[in-house]
Amino acid sequence: MEKVKQILRRFWKLIAAVICFFIVQFVQVGGYYLFELAPFGGDVGAEVVGAAAAAVALVVLGGAAMLKPDWAKIGETFRISWWTLAISAGLMALSIFDIVMSGEIAENWLPMLFYTLVFCLGVGFLEEILLRGLILEGLLAVFGGRRVGVVICVLLSSVAFGLMHIDWYSLDSSDSMQVAQAALKVAQTGIFGFCLAAAVVKTGNIVGVSLVHALDDFLLLLPSMVLLGDTALADYVSTDTEQATATIVLYVVMCVLYLPLLISGFRALRQSDVPNLGEFIHDEPVLAAGGAVPLAGMPPAGASYEAGYMAPPAMQQGEPLQQAQPVQTTQPLQPAQPVQPAQPLQPAQPVQPAQPVQPAHFPQASREAMPSSSQPYAAPTSAPVARPSGAPPRPKGL
Repeated sequence: MEKVKQILRRFWKLIAAVICFFIVQFVQVGGYYLFELAPFGGDVGAEVVGAAAAAVALVVLGGAAMLKPDWAKIGETFRISWWTLAISAGLMALSIFDIVMSGEIAENWLPMLFYTLVFCLGVGFLEEILLRGLILEGLLAVFGGRRVGVVICVLLSSVAFGLMHIDWYSLDSSDSMQVAQAALKVAQTGIFGFCLAAAVVKTGNIVGVSLVHALDDFLLLLPSMVLLGDTALADYVSTDTEQATATIVLYVVMCVLYLPLLISGFRALRQSDVPNLGEFIHDEPVLAAGGAVPLAGMPPAGASYEAGYMAPPAMQQGEPLQQAQPVQTTQPLQPAQPVQPAQPLQPAQPVQPAQPVQPAHFPQASREAMPSSSQPYAAPTSAPVARPSGAPPRPKGL
């Protein structure tokens, strides 16, 4: 039952994300008419108002953490997508060189520089929050349990990003040149979107890809909008046969140049954590096979370390592990010999009292035999000394 509730909740997140996607589109149109008479025009107003509405929708669905500026994640996003900025910078340099050589620089280039910068920031944040914030995160909530599902989510959001750049209402499906231009433009922008979507999956941050997108558009629009003062938006599908041919060649070249972005995107996906249910389901544990719930205290799927979970310790690069030696089997223990019962202690015999020691009897020599202290000392002579009578016999050798 718990697993069914989780599945329904995830599908509801996807449905809510799609609904918010279309609501933001209507708000964007309203912003255009609201600021149409403003000095900066309706285009800038539509992009800025739409970006603000998309950010509100992202917060409501639970993706507020994606809008938090994180310089480490922003730097990681630029590292993944730097190749597209290099291509756009090269195209900008060629266009600027051609404009400078022709001497057709507009006089109001400085105000147009500010106008272009605000416009590109609005486009970058609006499209990234819509596609990589709402749509991608909604898809991850349903299909992000496995790596294959994560790749499918990235592909679907990238295709949707490419389809947004074509005016399908004015496209003549019977004209093969127009169809070819539309297909190649979808492929080109889809590759670009794939790289940015992979960066979002890896970093969980929308600010970095929004800045990359805005900078890429700024590099491409700077020659025409700033130096020439042309505010008309480019049409990606041309009805003129000669111009359509040149556009097709340009799109083919751009698709070839964008191939390293596919490699960078797949590398970022391979380094990403799986399962990845996105930021909309960051507070829900992933059910294992059979509906088991992880033990209490484990971080939920998709939880970021900024949310309070401790980062895993970094593994130190050490020496390769040596193969363990096989354990020598020991000899089986011999059964212990039974312990013989000790003999009972015999009662100790009573100690017989010792007989009193009789004092030794020493015969006393007669006082006459002892010399008197009053008599003078007489030197010994060789004559034998007369032994007193009654003295014990003298031992031999003394």
